[in-house]
Amino acid sequence: MMQRILSVWVYLRSFLWHLTKGILHLITRKCEIERILRAGGGALLQAARLERSLRNSKQLTSIWKEIDANDKWSVKAISNQIAERKGLNCPVSLLYEPLRVFQDGKRLVSQLDDLKNTSYDKTNVVHEDMLAGLWDALRPGVARQGGRISKDWGDIGFQGSDPATDFRGMGLLGLSNLHHFATKHKEAASQTLFNCVSSPAGYPFAITGINITAMLVDLTRKGLLNSHFRHYGPSMDEFNELYCHVFVMFNAAYTAARPQDVMSFGPIMQSFKEDFISQLRKQDHISRISHHKR
Repeated sequence: MMQRILSVWVYLRSFLWHLTKGILHLITRKCEIERILRAGGGALLQAARLERSLRNSKQLTSIWKEIDANDKWSVKAISNQIAERKGLNCPVSLLYEPLRVFQDGKRLVSQLDDLKNTSYDKTNVVHEDMLAGLWDALRPGVARQGGRISKDWGDIGFQGSDPATDFRGMGLLGLSNLHHFATKHKEAASQTLFNCVSSPAGYPFAITGINITAMLVDLTRKGLLNSHFRHYGPSMDEFNELYCHVFVMFNAAYTAARPQDVMSFGPIMQSFKEDFISQLRKQDHISRISHHKR
């Protein structure tokens, strides 16, 4: 029954959108894309509005497929194709900036994949310095017993004596996200780590962070974070900031669940992911973590 109601609602929403679009075209003598461009509001807002129009335009199906495939296309060439097919009566250059937002979004996916596929290298000084910086930010003034290979890594949530083994799934991206959280939002990260270690049911900080990285990469690739990145702009910096906020959100959800032991971690994480996706569908972006001191 609910499925039928949902199907009817989706149909009605699509019907009303096309009806409204047709009426406005008759009144203004301008297609939807031209109305969006002339309305202004900035590239991010225009990109958010253009996405639906491009996705649903039968005239632009092949163009949208090219835009949505990767970041290798030419902004000017695509703009000229759109203008020609839609008969735009406005400067083609108005399309440049919102289309660059789409291109930056695809570029972000490529950057995430590159970092994820870069294995942690113990012989790479940059990798080792980043790992050392993570420890120093979370455990300032505390030396590990045994040095680089030490069971003390467990104090910040790694599984074994060598954290390099925990980065196999998310590569350097997992470390980069953790490092950003620990160094750019020290108070929030320290409080989160304290919650992890102070409770008998505490969860492993670092491993949880790597899980959150995997979740956000998956949602980014599926396009479920498109609205968020249309709001703030698609970039690695914004991905890092989103990661920090989601980590804080998970910590709050885990604490509120009052688990009896760490065996509850899996179900709580799954429930959190489902709630987070539901929240994404209800609003166009997730708040930043700016209220936390850096």
